[in-house]
Amino acid sequence: KMINMLPDNMLVTLVRRGGPVMDHSGHHSLPVDLTWEVIIMPDPFLPEVVTEFSLTELIAGEFGINGIDELEETIEDDDIFDEINNEDKTEEFSHVKPLDLTENFRWLDPELPPSTQFTGRGTFVDECGQIFIQLHSQRHTVRLLRRLLNEKFSTSEPDGLGKTLQPVEECCVRWRDGNWYRARFIEYLDKEEQEGLVVLVDYGNLYKVEMEDLRSTIYGQRIPIQCLRTVLAGVEPVGGTWSQECLDFIQEKINYAKLGENYKLRVRIVEKTEAQPLRVSITDKSTEGVVVDLAQMLAMLPGEVTMVKKLHILQDPLTRINKSLSWGMVPPGHYTQKNPYLLLCPQEDPDDQVSTIPSIDWEQAGVSEGQMLQVQLADVESFSCVFVQPADPACDYLVQLTAQHIELARVVQAECDLK
Repeated sequence: KMINMLPDNMLVTLVRRGGPVMDHSGHHSLPVDLTWEVIIMPDPFLPEVVTEFSLTELIAGEFGINGIDELEETIEDDDIFDEINNEDKTEEFSHVKPLDLTENFRWLDPELPPSTQFTGRGTFVDECGQIFIQLHSQRHTVRLLRRLLNEKFSTSEPDGLGKTLQPVEECCVRWRDGNWYRARFIEYLDKEEQEGLVVLVDYGNLYKVEMEDLRSTIYGQRIPIQCLRTVLAGVEPVGGTWSQECLDFIQEKINYAKLGENYKLRVRIVEKTEAQPLRVSITDKSTEGVVVDLAQMLAMLPGEVTMVKKLHILQDPLTRINKSLSWGMVPPGHYTQKNPYLLLCPQEDPDDQVSTIPSIDWEQAGVSEGQMLQVQLADVESFSCVFVQPADPACDYLVQLTAQHIELARVVQAECDLK
């Protein structure tokens, strides 16, 4: 009977349902569930409806098993974690030291997820419709950063009177919720330099901060930025400008910190790109378990968006202010160490990272003489000399190599802007 409950193609998703449980023999077992989706098109003029199925729920219903709590992937409430940690008054991060040389320091760029489909936590939507998303798998790192900065700055004194921040300088700020977050300084908002504008790099929010709530001391410098910039593929705002009502609608749908919830998004990268924002599709699940595409939901709003095949990316607010304010991204696997606790440990001999120009390993690329190769024109020097970049999507090595060149150019340009 259980086998017959599964879909005909037997393609299911293995989902974790809670923490490890120790059995009588002392071994740990991880509670899991098998889930799958069924897609139906109720009407040719309405968006497709995706219904989720859970093998655990089907078995409970079939065999009359009671006492099964509402199923959800392992999600912990941020506030509960903070309360638990606040009960222990010992310093969790007493061993963590600030960065000595902060001149020209930049928070590390975020890393792309290893799969084009991932679970995310929406944090913010800007005026250009960019949706900032954290990886759900990195939620523990986000919490760790908040605990670290709260411990270091909650009783700290403001920076000295002679301290003046420069545009694009990294810092930490106390937000309106009383917690401390990593930020990037944009500009002063008054002649007295008592108010400043910053962007919270792990969330995407622009924030007006009192300078007494800003610290230029840097902690967690080896932990990359925790959010990606994305845009919905397939839709554009009517007239090229998003209405505030539509932006509020998107914010309501994607915000993970909904009242009484810790909300997650299903995100799929629909187009390979070497730079942010990522073109994505986002699905939204209702309380009834029905999953509907967010872009299709926007298309149902009268006069707000149009469906398009090729997306025209609007210039983001940060780039309009200063093209060095936005951050790039690195390919999956770029950072070898991902454990945030180890990244906070002191380094005996810190290695100075020197940017080198990566060359093409033709053997690794699998390209032989005489083979046709898809390229992208980079520059024309003369009638007989052109510069091209390999752009064959079939070769992951060449795609990642191109991304490295583009990121190197961005870093060099940012350094030049500072000079």
